Amino acid sequence: MTDFSFLRLNTDFATAKYDKMQESEYFYNGGVCLHPLEKYLQITNSPTDIAFDDSYKVELVNCKEEILKDITSNVFITEFQDNNGIYQISFEIAPLNEDFYYEELYLKFTHLDSPLRLYSNRFIVTTEEQKNSFRLDYKSYSVYKGTNYVLADYYQSIRLLGYYNGISENKDRRLYTDINGRIRKSRIIQSFEHDYNIEYVNAFVYERLCVALENDLVYLNGTFIEVLDDVSAGERIGKSNLFEANFKVQFDNSQTYEDAYQIAPLLSIVQLIPLGNYTLASIPIIGKATFNNNITYLSGKLKLYNYNTDVLLNELDITITDNYFEFIMPILANGEYYFLFDSLIQDELLQIISVSDKEQWKFNISNGDYNNLQYKTTQYFTD
Repeated sequence: MTDFSFLRLNTDFATAKYDKMQESEYFYNGGVCLHPLEKYLQITNSPTDIAFDDSYKVELVNCKEEILKDITSNVFITEFQDNNGIYQISFEIAPLNEDFYYEELYLKFTHLDSPLRLYSNRFIVTTEEQKNSFRLDYKSYSVYKGTNYVLADYYQSIRLLGYYNGISENKDRRLYTDINGRIRKSRIIQSFEHDYNIEYVNAFVYERLCVALENDLVYLNGTFIEVLDDVSAGERIGKSNLFEANFKVQFDNSQTYEDAYQIAPLLSIVQLIPLGNYTLASIPIIGKATFNNNITYLSGKLKLYNYNTDVLLNELDITITDNYFEFIMPILANGEYYFLFDSLIQDELLQIISVSDKEQWKFNISNGDYNNLQYKTTQYFTD
């Protein structure tokens, strides 16, 4: 059983760091380059059980297993049992929001209730190589090369070092003979091939790239592709563990993919105050919006409108605490109102939420059905 995850998890750190070209004198990172502001997902095909039961810790470590950052709050896991009865996981990494430049990193998964420890292969996390890298999002309709997309119905995603190398035209013109014996040329079928080159790749990444590109659905930098040739490998570079590779693709610009969270919880609204019906006596002094994740301020102000005229009445500053923001309610007369906000906040996963529908956060202030002069105290008692 081979696990073709780009971030393969192994129970032994030495094995996780292993490179097949052991006769090499120089070892380098072979091409996995994560961007600090992107999200990624991988699915395991481990020969042994991986089960955390939502009790885990994830850390970034260096080659000495020194902890560089606890990223538990950035990693989300779902578990499933594959067709062989082995427990596997799909794990999603939210943006790490930190540039580690060219330091070689590893993921370390720790089960908090058992001795289970898992380590990934090495990668880098940097913005330095954004122009010299490409992103792949890929999946299949069934089980492919051991990855069970039926039980784990997700797009896998990764960013690899490599660059666009140019375009070439491909013409398909055929000759035929008509009924009079004359040779004719059919209409040209024209397409364009796009060449991608990887200057430095190791055997581990090369194998996984070949498998990823043969999935049923593959998007390169968000555009659907068909791979035209096998991924070719060049000569080994000196006595290192690296070699060159390239591949050609044909784009279908009518099909695009924008990566979105697949496992992590989407940012959502839990409670809005004020909401519904109030009197001048019951309208709260402090307004509040509560969310399912912790939030941070982006820009702008909360806007208050007249419901009937859509006239902007006020722009309010907010104060954020953990997963909610508060604001001082302005003094209002009887009437109907609503709040809107756009790109005002984001959560720890860089998700932005807006209220753009006037029906979502509306409230009204009106006179009560009765006032305190309409009753006497004795009227509430019976014999």
